Amino acid sequence: MTVDAARWQRHPHALWRRSSDRVLVLPDGADDALLLDGAAAILWLLLDRPVTFDEIVACFAPDAANDTHDLHADVRELCRELEQANVLTLTGQP
Repeated sequence: MTVDAARWQRHPHALWRRSSDRVLVLPDGADDALLLDGAAAILWLLLDRPVTFDEIVACFAPDAANDTHDLHADVRELCRELEQANVLTLTGQP
């Protein structure tokens, strides 16, 4: 899979429920749910379809106050943390 083709998506087996401005997610195979708020909740809701890293960054860009280097690093870290928690995956599908 090439970097350009990679898209982030919700783990297909993660169960979730939205509550106000938060999202409660039960990762696949887990006993405990994760409570996503702030940027993590926004990211989860954005992923109603697979999206590229650049599309995610563009969603957060208006709030980044022109510091795109930090924004890229923050979004990358958030995606990786949620991937490690088994709630996001990478796919090559558009």
